[in-house]
Amino acid sequence: MALQKQPININFAKGLDTKTDPNQVQLGNFLSLTNSVFTTGGRLTKRNGFKQLTTAPAGQTTLTTFNDNLIATGTDLQAYIPELDKWYDKGTIQPVTIATQPVSRSSANQTNPDLIVSQSGIACAVFLEGTEAYYQIFNSVTGQQVINKTGLESGAQNVRVFSLGASFVITYTVGTAPLSLKYITIPVATPTMSSSPTTITSTIANVAMGYDCVVANNNLYFVWCDVGNTIEMTYLSASLVLQSAVLITTQSIAVRYFTLTADTSTSTPVIWAAYEVDSGVGTMAAFAVSSTLVTILAPVTFSMAGNKPVSAITSAASNNVLTIIWDVGAFYASPYPVSVRTDHIATVTVTIAGVVGTPTAVVRSIGLASKAFIGPSGTIYALAAYGSTNQPSYFVIDASGNVYGRLAYSNGGGYLASSKYVLPNVTTLNGSYYTAYLFQDLLATTNKNTNNASGTPVNSIYTQTGVNMVKLEINASGQYSSEIANALHLTGGQLWEYDGVKPVEHGFQVWPEDLQITTSGTGGSISAGTYFYQFTYEWTDNAGNIHRSAPSIPLQQTVTGSTNKNTIYVPTLRLTYKTDGNPVRIVGYRWSTNQQTYYQFTSISSPVLNDTTVDFVVIQDTLNDSAILGNNILYTTGGVLENIAAPASTASAMFKNRLFLIDAEDRNLLWYSKVVLEATPVEFNDGLTLYIAPTTGTQGSTGPTLAISSMDDKLIIFKKDAIYYITGSGPDNTGANNDFTDPIFITSSVGSSNPNSIVLTQDGLMFQSDKGIWLLGRDLSTVYIGAQVESFNSQVIESAQVIPGTTQVRFTLDNNVILMYDYFYRQWGTFTSLYAISSTIYNGLHTYLNKYSAVLQESPGEYLDGSAPVLMSFTTSWINVGGLQGFERFYFMYLLGTYYTPFTLTAQIAYNYNPNPIQSVKILPTEYSKPWGDEPQWGGGSNWGGGQGTGASSDSSANVFSARMFPSQQKCESFLLIINEYYDPSLGVAAGQGLSLSGLNLVVGVKRGFRTQRAANSFG
Repeated sequence: MALQKQPININFAKGLDTKTDPNQVQLGNFLSLTNSVFTTGGRLTKRNGFKQLTTAPAGQTTLTTFNDNLIATGTDLQAYIPELDKWYDKGTIQPVTIATQPVSRSSANQTNPDLIVSQSGIACAVFLEGTEAYYQIFNSVTGQQVINKTGLESGAQNVRVFSLGASFVITYTVGTAPLSLKYITIPVATPTMSSSPTTITSTIANVAMGYDCVVANNNLYFVWCDVGNTIEMTYLSASLVLQSAVLITTQSIAVRYFTLTADTSTSTPVIWAAYEVDSGVGTMAAFAVSSTLVTILAPVTFSMAGNKPVSAITSAASNNVLTIIWDVGAFYASPYPVSVRTDHIATVTVTIAGVVGTPTAVVRSIGLASKAFIGPSGTIYALAAYGSTNQPSYFVIDASGNVYGRLAYSNGGGYLASSKYVLPNVTTLNGSYYTAYLFQDLLATTNKNTNNASGTPVNSIYTQTGVNMVKLEINASGQYSSEIANALHLTGGQLWEYDGVKPVEHGFQVWPEDLQITTSGTGGSISAGTYFYQFTYEWTDNAGNIHRSAPSIPLQQTVTGSTNKNTIYVPTLRLTYKTDGNPVRIVGYRWSTNQQTYYQFTSISSPVLNDTTVDFVVIQDTLNDSAILGNNILYTTGGVLENIAAPASTASAMFKNRLFLIDAEDRNLLWYSKVVLEATPVEFNDGLTLYIAPTTGTQGSTGPTLAISSMDDKLIIFKKDAIYYITGSGPDNTGANNDFTDPIFITSSVGSSNPNSIVLTQDGLMFQSDKGIWLLGRDLSTVYIGAQVESFNSQVIESAQVIPGTTQVRFTLDNNVILMYDYFYRQWGTFTSLYAISSTIYNGLHTYLNKYSAVLQESPGEYLDGSAPVLMSFTTSWINVGGLQGFERFYFMYLLGTYYTPFTLTAQIAYNYNPNPIQSVKILPTEYSKPWGDEPQWGGGSNWGGGQGTGASSDSSANVFSARMFPSQQKCESFLLIINEYYDPSLGVAAGQGLSLSGLNLVVGVKRGFRTQRAANSFG
């Protein structure tokens, strides 16, 4: 009996489903759906194309906007001017990601750390406790100790550690003059110390002579100076065979402070050495040898141009140029009344031909804290130390003195001790950089007496110094921006601020410290009494907001008589980008026993301007109390919290008129600003923080905070597998009346480690977890909203945007796909061939940056991605109307849609759950008519006026597109259709919208019974 033919209508009202077993995806869903949007219910419409807007300068990784201007950040900040179609370099703003980990703590001070990370991730640290040296082996990812702190040979000093082949090699000197240079080896895979140390030389004159090492060409190279002022070298192979020492040169005077580096940019490594020849006159020398220690460049001696004496030295080499960087252990010069150390860093270059550059001081007030290393784009970096009493900190700098990050603020180890010469190595591993630094745990903060002048100021109190490890990622993507207080704030190794003129560090890296005062009995109008002085660094941004540093500790001076003049010596702010036409001001405030308020006494109209090329300024105070009455009052008067620079941060969010940051060094800590008011900048204080405990009751450890976002009256806090929230408006600017709640636990079933993926929609926050894309509803429920696109869970979301004028949310992935979610129709689709690494909304349109530095913007009504046509395609679900394995006959199908511009379709059919199609049919629409006059003989074609030259008929009813297709195999248990659109350039018409598709009408018949199976597939 003939089967009853029946139609099956499939309207295109549903979207992608990769969650369900492909064999059982419901009818109407798609196994793949590309370049379609749901602008009209039940219809697939081609998405808009993306037209190239401009090409960003190379090196940019992030797109954002500020005041509706397009901004790109990477190695610097670039601003796009559309009227000129040009990008303008506004200044340095390189993103740096900082992560820290404790390495060792004890009841004794730990000093002179060094650290190396092997290819396996197992690390070895060495350090001194008192006069004894120790090593420790640990997991660089988790911090788990593999070998606990273990002592080296008694009296070992100048300890360094290297990774060579399959071994850690620990080097050190030991003994009294002359010293012995020795090494021990420890297998990385089975960390146990070798039986005894090996001596390289026993004739190093003293500790100051020093030595250095570098790994290159799978060898560990050594350089040192013997008692006869002879400079010698040798190397240890990866198989731990030590070569005989080679004499390089003999100097007429003792040398010290060696640095050894390797230029691996050449076809064969070049080993460079540099050292200080004579500290008295300030001379230095450098030479180069081959990997087999054959001299390439004999020692070249040159003057350090006054940048002496050397406290530490390092170097880096590339393209046959050596860059030497050294720490000048200087002090504030006369007429500064007291001896206060303030190092600076100088550099010089030497070419392989022996040409020496000009020694230059590149940055003042900091000294070296690590060896130099070459980062992305060949830039040379190092860790530097700021060594003050109350603000010892570390800074990530480059060889030009630019600052990119700060860590261990007020907890650092300070300047390198004058008797210690070891700079920690820097390990380069998988694009990250690891080094060791000293850290002091703070017990009590500074009493700065900012609100009154009573009592004696005291310094901060710390525990002993311990060893930490820092991991740096330079120019990493994912710099998070927040536009608030008329400025753009960007996260990284330091909080950056862009006010439309140039990017600068937000706030001030340090506040004025180590001030000194003297009094003259003549030359002024200061009457007898007791006076207190405080100074701030102040700066006005392009919006007119005044930024103020924390005030200095009150400086007391008692004077007699009535014609006194006080002279105050104030250190300048040398670590700043706030230079050029808008420098920092140094502002002084004075309190007296007769006038118990801090009034500004320095001139408002002729302010004292900061100068980064000098260490201090001299400010004269000659005014009596009446002359300053009514001047500006110190902003901390009345208990207002002082402003402290924000920490390195990994993510940011705006909530309750405040800027929130995740502290990069302690990711359980959130910093939040004071309330941002009209005409005020964003201001932080280290007391305005929230601790997010890594554990919650019985839930166990939830780990560090990884992302934050605001939603309605809540700040949502994401950890990898947990979500919290806080509510409230927070404290006032004195720190009082804080009504922020403790973190309230939402769930431990899902979280997010990807701030780029978080986007606020009408339904709540969508975000990527390790389980896919989820929704945190406004009722705080969690829904697996991305189940239908689960096959993309392994991809990383680079950015997420809600698209204005649509009901779409778009997630750009790291595999050149954009996931599109329509929150009205609650359906998913994909966009392909879009190589986005970052995106933003610019002029109301989705705009993205691709890996080739092209910036493309959605172009409504146009259907080209650059020059490539946008083409639709889809794969239906398996159609099995007779049951999962029942019989059916597929007679034919109709495809209904709307014709807009010329297109070609291919329809492929696969059968019986085998996804490989066995039939392919080309579908050529009949609606196309060639442009008028296109025929070989004019008038030889259709009637005059019968076509529009675009392929679309003037009769709107003719825009209906319909096609019928017959399968080559009717009898089956299931089938699916794969429809692909193609562009045919031979038609001579530009690629356009093509078509939209309304649905399929399948004509099938169902046969009773089930499909028989082969004997081999039958059992029982």
